Amino acid sequence: MDHMSPPNEGCRSLVMAGRGLKEIPQYKIVPSFQRISLMANKFDRLPDHVVECVETSVLLLQRNSRLEEVPHGFLQAFPNLRILDLTAVRMHKNLA
Repeated sequence: MDHMSPPNEGCRSLVMAGRGLKEIPQYKIVPSFQRISLMANKFDRLPDHVVECVETSVLLLQRNSRLEEVPHGFLQAFPNLRILDLTAVRMHKNLA
């Protein structure tokens, strides 16, 4: 089960960790999320574009060992990102 904080909470988060996902379900990503955890899934690649998330300051992608690339367009969707965790990600390409 995915966890989304209720909108009336001060902390707006999306946690989809360890779900075995191969693609990010973009319909679940909303601009008001402050924290997004997609760690320990089975992503080979992230999308080139997602909805702009101006509120997101934390993006957790660690332990996605199949992840080969983080496209520049994907990162541009998070202009206020302060923490990007790529621990235990063995990208074969540089950050675009």
